[in-house]
Amino acid sequence: MSVIKANEIQDLNGNVILNTNNRIKFLQVVSVETTQEVQSNVFQSYYDLATSVSLTTVGENSSFFIIGYTGSAGAVGTICRVNLGFSVTNGSTTTRISGVDGVNGDSFGSDGGRNYGTSLNRSTLWTPNTQINSNVTLTFNLLGGAYDTTSGTVFWNRAPYSHNTTITVMEFAA
Repeated sequence: MSVIKANEIQDLNGNVILNTNNRIKFLQVVSVETTQEVQSNVFQSYYDLATSVSLTTVGENSSFFIIGYTGSAGAVGTICRVNLGFSVTNGSTTTRISGVDGVNGDSFGSDGGRNYGTSLNRSTLWTPNTQINSNVTLTFNLLGGAYDTTSGTVFWNRAPYSHNTTITVMEFAA
């Protein structure tokens, strides 16, 4: 039997999210789902999947846990590697949270299959590099990316199959 004890959890930037002196406090959870079909001929670059959610921050210096899902992503008649990403817009500034463009960018290992596609999930923890005050409206966007295909068109939520894309954002403070 093994026992693991930790007195601190940090995000990738070294920011302390949880330690033995405090507890995580969820401030709000927002989510949106759409069945809108999106098609693209863009490869090795992420683009908006027409699935976004806005929230007005409750806390000061909050962190955000983001979850994305798509029920169907792929290409017609060929194999296509696909992935999900996230961005956030604060005022007129949009910041990519996850999803790296280019041939040496993200891992596009999810085979979208032929004609019907594959379902994908992705989640990430985002702790902003700069302070975000309370009462600030942020818009979180679900992004899709495809690495390669021979048909030229990648689809998300291909009609008429009634698939969906979902983005959920949880704001929390330590």
